[in-house]
Amino acid sequence: MELLRYVYDRGRLGVVLIGTLRLYEILTNGSRPASMLEQLWSRVGIRELLPGLTEYGARQMIQMTLGRIPEITTKQILRQTGNSIRRLTKLLEQVKELREINDDREVEELIPVAGTSALGMPRQVEIAKLSV
Repeated sequence: MELLRYVYDRGRLGVVLIGTLRLYEILTNGSRPASMLEQLWSRVGIRELLPGLTEYGARQMIQMTLGRIPEITTKQILRQTGNSIRRLTKLLEQVKELREINDDREVEELIPVAGTSALGMPRQVEIAKLSV
């Protein structure tokens, strides 16, 4: 945070912080600036909590990445990722990559494997699961 304050003070450069609700809570300590971050917070011109990913937005991302897939598969992806754009992006990247490796498999088969990959499971295990 000191570095951000330094960049702003020295160069009068705007800095945009984008993060989770947790980051906002750390900066504000709930509703007021945390005492040790007050100097940084005083330099913030716009304080907005943006809404999370909507189901409509998630469906658009899914369709753009995977094309037309069955509704049940879309619901499976939505259930697995919730309204987290980060989880959805990771899952879709993994499904896309697995699809290239396993072009004979349906998307529905790849989602559970991609889901474990998004949680940090090694690549070799994923591929082994699909080749069984």
